[in-house]
Amino acid sequence: MSRFPFVSSVVLVTLAACAPSQGNVAMHLRSTLNARTHGVALGDSGKADAGMAGQICLVDTTTGAVLGDRDLVDGTETVLDARGDRGLGLADGRLHQISDADITADTDLGLHATDARLIDDGFVAVAPTDAGCTVEFSTSAGRVAWSFPGTCGTGFAVDTASGTAWVADGTTLTAVQPDGTMLSLPDAGVDTVDWDAADGLAVVASTAGDAIRGVSIAGSVAWTVTVDGTVADVATAGDAGLVVVSVANDHGGEIIVLDGSDGTELVTHLVPDVPEVVVSSDGLSVGLVSPDAVHFYDLDPNASPLSAPTSDQASGWGGIGAGWTVLWGAAAASAILD
Repeated sequence: MSRFPFVSSVVLVTLAACAPSQGNVAMHLRSTLNARTHGVALGDSGKADAGMAGQICLVDTTTGAVLGDRDLVDGTETVLDARGDRGLGLADGRLHQISDADITADTDLGLHATDARLIDDGFVAVAPTDAGCTVEFSTSAGRVAWSFPGTCGTGFAVDTASGTAWVADGTTLTAVQPDGTMLSLPDAGVDTVDWDAADGLAVVASTAGDAIRGVSIAGSVAWTVTVDGTVADVATAGDAGLVVVSVANDHGGEIIVLDGSDGTELVTHLVPDVPEVVVSSDGLSVGLVSPDAVHFYDLDPNASPLSAPTSDQASGWGGIGAGWTVLWGAAAASAILD
């Protein structure tokens, strides 16, 4: 996820209240948290974890009120992920699991990482090491780590069911499976990735470009959409099969909601700024994050009949199917608005 400056979070809320719904999806403003944050993750029960004021706070997204906090270390804590009542955060570079059901619960997972995601039976973490980029899988069966040459980059996502991790470094897109199988596209040119669970696709983009693509684990491109501007952030509402895109353009910014199965544009709204986007795993809550505030929305995927798409869509991504490489030998085991 990338961060971009907001001109005025108050103006965003005003436009959100006045803008009409389009397509069969609507976003209704729920509440606003007026605070600077270090990572925000939405759970599936109307709550969010937010790193703020040197702590990890539990937030009620229906009101924007802080329900409590956890001071893991004497320093800055960063929120990475939330799923159900579980959350992941970094404190002094060490990975911690927290609980929204018991705010006093905190487990130091004994691992240094730069990013991590929760899966059905544990978590997957990523960090640069002497071997290159190392992806560690931790489940009830134990831990295993696999490394590949290169950097971990800025894009990281995980298929929560299979545990497959996706790493995008701006040049190469790599998929790492829990058994160590790796597939790599050396010239993908993407630096952000998120996993669409409903459609079984990795949604990828470059924050320096205007294209968004849905890519299968086999390396084929299911769809390609170009936007009017530059992609700033992409997040998937996985269980709902939606993709929420933040775009920077001449108008300031734009929030676009796509159908994750084919890239059809469902909703588009101009906003004065360019937020980071976070979505709950059930696909029913969205957060638009600025340096000074977080605006929480309900995401309604069945608001009205589908409207005609307006995105410039294409059917292919030259060379991606042929460009995937199985890296058997390179795997090194180690212990919007309404």
